[in-house]
Amino acid sequence: MPQAYRFGNAELLTVQRHLLVDGRPTAIGSRAFDVLVALIERRDRAVTKNELLDIAWPGLVVEENNLAAQMSALRKVLGASTFATIPGIGYRFCAPIEGDPPPIVAAASRVATRATNLPAATEALIGRDDDLAAVATMLEHHRLVTLVGPGGIGKTRLAQELARSQLASIAQGVWWVDLATVTAK
Repeated sequence: MPQAYRFGNAELLTVQRHLLVDGRPTAIGSRAFDVLVALIERRDRAVTKNELLDIAWPGLVVEENNLAAQMSALRKVLGASTFATIPGIGYRFCAPIEGDPPPIVAAASRVATRATNLPAATEALIGRDDDLAAVATMLEHHRLVTLVGPGGIGKTRLAQELARSQLASIAQGVWWVDLATVTAK
């Protein structure tokens, strides 16, 4: 981890745990500091709410509103455009970091991350690697793949996991369309 990150009018000194805005020390709480560091270190992607909760409150059970309060405090200090809220997923650090690749590359990466409405994965998909690989192979050869079977066997979970795995490779984005309530007439 670098010792300092510079972005906009701010500088984050990780070792000293200080945030400078316009060269002056700016007070933020330790949880907000941890959330900020986590978002900056993972600036290439959206960071899930659960991941941020685990980082800022390790080993504790806390409500999501605690994270929202820290994000609100950070936005007040650093500006609303510094962070993006990714609905159903979490947050993303959006400010260019001094020394990072040119903004066009970062912008393309942000667009790819935002181009989805997939719900965040809440747990690992266990024991379905073969199924996931088989459906991924089918998807390489066909534009539409339908998963069928009895209710409760994990078709939706498998499809969403596959869709999440495709986010980086599909420039137009990946979208979830729930057809469960549609009835044929």
